Amino acid sequence: MIRTWTIIGVADVARSLRWYQQLFGQAHKQPEHEDFAPLHDAGGTVLRCLHR
Repeated sequence: MIRTWTIIGVADVARSLRWYQQLFGQAHKQPEHEDFAPLHDAGGTVLRCLHR
């Protein structure tokens, strides 16, 4: 199966990740990188990718 990722350009990756985590009811985690942060569901599927 092919999966596509929604990549969203953002000015502040950490702040945007917090917003999406809150929106999807997820626990807050810091991004692993300051320029990129994938947002996963409980099964590990990528929901969004945030890029600075």
